[in-house]
Amino acid sequence: MPSPSHRRLRAVALPLLTVVAFGLGVVPGTFGAEQSPSARAGATAHAPSPIVVRPAALHRGSPPVVPWLVDNVVHTGEGRTVTLPWTRAGARRDLVRLVGHISEGWLVKSFDGGDTWTLWSVKAGRRHAITSASVSEGEVVGFRLSDNHRRFLVHSFDGDSTTSISVRNLDNTQVDGQEFADDREVLAFSGPELVVGATDTQHWDVDAQSVDPLGVDAAGADLRHDLLFVTDPASGESGPTSLVGPGAPAWTAAMRQVVVAPSAGRLLSRGTSRASLLSVRNLETGTVRVSFAVRFLASEAPVWEGDRSFVFIAAVGGLGDRETLVRCRVNGSCTRVSAIRPRDAISLPQR
Repeated sequence: MPSPSHRRLRAVALPLLTVVAFGLGVVPGTFGAEQSPSARAGATAHAPSPIVVRPAALHRGSPPVVPWLVDNVVHTGEGRTVTLPWTRAGARRDLVRLVGHISEGWLVKSFDGGDTWTLWSVKAGRRHAITSASVSEGEVVGFRLSDNHRRFLVHSFDGDSTTSISVRNLDNTQVDGQEFADDREVLAFSGPELVVGATDTQHWDVDAQSVDPLGVDAAGADLRHDLLFVTDPASGESGPTSLVGPGAPAWTAAMRQVVVAPSAGRLLSRGTSRASLLSVRNLETGTVRVSFAVRFLASEAPVWEGDRSFVFIAAVGGLGDRETLVRCRVNGSCTRVSAIRPRDAISLPQR
């Protein structure tokens, strides 16, 4: 079995004071008007209380409109399914995970049960091994597809002092590779460009094979919208500024794993002290529209379906040995949008 660093991690929510039920599976706090953090101060004292989400008790909703994988079946998000060339039991045994969609097929990864992850392309019912990466105890390795679906990267941390990132075409030819001190996170990957952080964030032009330090720490980035979420080292809070020319953000808040909505009007983030808290904010002002407290929220980033709803993986039951997909909307409602399956059976595209 893989080491804990390669298994999906669960975040445990802190207890919340809730007394009145609101529908099945959702317990509300105050909710409605957007609340503002103080300018540059990151104060969130007036933010609405989190809505507690209990996945097992939610009503069943329509399927997600983004791709997702359960066992050996990819749901395309367009009403179609694609069965991968693994048996259902084999997909669970090999921890098959969805990486993303490529031309006429899919990228997935699997684990051999010993020390090796393999990246596969699957087209027309056949799988082809693109590359493999072996890990030792303490090491971490991952694969990620670019936003333009034309390249992927291999991201590895040696467990000590060095992060290595290799950007490759889909035929596994390397375009560029870099090494960074310490454990680094890929904040954004368009294909031609990467943003690597979080401490001493770097902007990497892959085709030019150049890496430029941005002189800031950052919690997130969005290359499509020229956004960098710079972090104040003193407070640990982050806020949006330009990626091309980072400056002082108009507002800051305690957040990580920032995901910007398609139109860039809103963002979704986890809390820093409570990783099970998902908050939807106005991008321009930082005001909290709504927040959700989800016990045993999976470590994978949530995925926006549009500007008004997003989906995420959440555990079911006190032991966290089962899971399901949940959709929450910016109006505060949530539904369960997949069957309840054993842990590690469901995945969203890796990012």
